[in-house]
Amino acid sequence: MKLLLGRLALRIPRRAVAAYRSAFPGATTGEIFGQLATDIMLRGPLTTLARARTAPTYVYEFAWRSPVRDLRAAHALELGFVFDRLGDPEAKRLAGAEAPQGLADEMHSAWVSFIKTGDPGWPVFGAERTTRLFDTDSATVPQRRTDALDLLP
Repeated sequence: MKLLLGRLALRIPRRAVAAYRSAFPGATTGEIFGQLATDIMLRGPLTTLARARTAPTYVYEFAWRSPVRDLRAAHALELGFVFDRLGDPEAKRLAGAEAPQGLADEMHSAWVSFIKTGDPGWPVFGAERTTRLFDTDSATVPQRRTDALDLLP
C-alpha cells in the first residue's frame, strides 16, 4: 500500500515499478521505493544533464556495499574513498574499519586526474552512456538499469 501511495504521489508509472522489481529481484517494497526515490531525485536528473551536455562529461556509479547497518552503497558513502580519508571517524562510521584502501586509491586517483587534466581515466558518457562502476572490482560499463530509469517521470 505504501509503495502504491508513493508511486501515485510521485507520478511513477506502474511499468517503472515493474522494471525496478525486475532489476532488483528479492528487494523489499521499501528498498524498491528507496531506489525509485533516489533515481527520481538524483540519478535521473544527472543522467538527463549528462546526456544533454556537449562538453566531455564523465559519469560514475559507486557500487561498493558498506557492511555497516545495511547501508549498502548509500549516498555520500563514497566521500571517504574520493578524498582518500578512510581513517577519518566519519568515514569509518559509514564504511567500517575494513573498507578497501585499493578502492580509495583508485577513486582518489581518478578525481585528481580529472582535476589536473580534465580526464578521470575512462571514456566520456556519450550515447553509449559509458559509466565507471566503482566497486571492489571496478569496471567501465554501459549505465546500469537504463530500461527502468528511462521510465521515470
